Amino acid sequence: LRVAQWNINCLCGVDCRTPQAAKPFLEVIASTGADVVLIQEAPVGPPNEFWPEPWRTIFPTSAMRSLEQGLRDLGYAVQLRTSCGNASLFCSRLPLHRATESISLDVNNDWRKAAQETRQAVLAEVCLRPRDVDSGSKSADRTTSGPPVAAIYATHLHHDNAITTPGGIRESEVTTLLDHWRSEASPRARCCVLATDFNQARRSDYSKRDWAAISEGLRKPWVRQPEDDGVADVLSLAGWRCAFDCPAAKRNWQGGAPPLTHWTGTVVDYPYVLPHAGDVDVVGTYLVYSSLSD
Repeated sequence: LRVAQWNINCLCGVDCRTPQAAKPFLEVIASTGADVVLIQEAPVGPPNEFWPEPWRTIFPTSAMRSLEQGLRDLGYAVQLRTSCGNASLFCSRLPLHRATESISLDVNNDWRKAAQETRQAVLAEVCLRPRDVDSGSKSADRTTSGPPVAAIYATHLHHDNAITTPGGIRESEVTTLLDHWRSEASPRARCCVLATDFNQARRSDYSKRDWAAISEGLRKPWVRQPEDDGVADVLSLAGWRCAFDCPAAKRNWQGGAPPLTHWTGTVVDYPYVLPHAGDVDVVGTYLVYSSLSD
């Protein structure tokens, strides 16, 4: 199973002000050979008065339609979106076994009314072998027998944690997601994958000197984000493994985490896997650099 994850910044370019065409994004995605593609910041559009600037003015709705069609042309026939403004898009070449409805991750946090936007998640299960296709559906029903499937979340944690300590918006969001998994986990799922933009770097991925520079930036009054939002610890305690922490996995860089995944020079995009009905090995984790988004 190969999963690719990419925050495309609403097809508005690195500077958030330059609308992009779909074709170069499709070329990058095609080059990955992924079975499943998880895309963050892929709103449906067209913009309305509730959208913040500059996206309200420049969001290329037609390019988003071209991206969706181009993905179908590449074989990603299964496409699911979270039901929020700044949506996440789940695309799969593998047949869908079942998917849950989009759920809000912000129903249990104290800042949901003040936040500019909310975040949601969709859990999808795909058949690991095409010949195992059954009557897949978008329903909450689970079957206890049958061929194995892989469970995958499409989501995106909030950019604003609301407080500069653990226990803020992002920890609340991932706690809600884990509660959802515990209630929805299928006995047929060999594993669950959570690969997304977490909007938080991990101290363990940096030298003391590098982290001092990151910490200084996080304390800036116009940033005011935590050095640790608590999410990594919550996932680890629940048994989830970050693929960057698997020493035997192949990678196209030296060391543990990649050099950067974000324009700030930090790593905020992480792939996590949870073994469920059997052992799971992380074979490889790779980074594809692109100047198409931030």
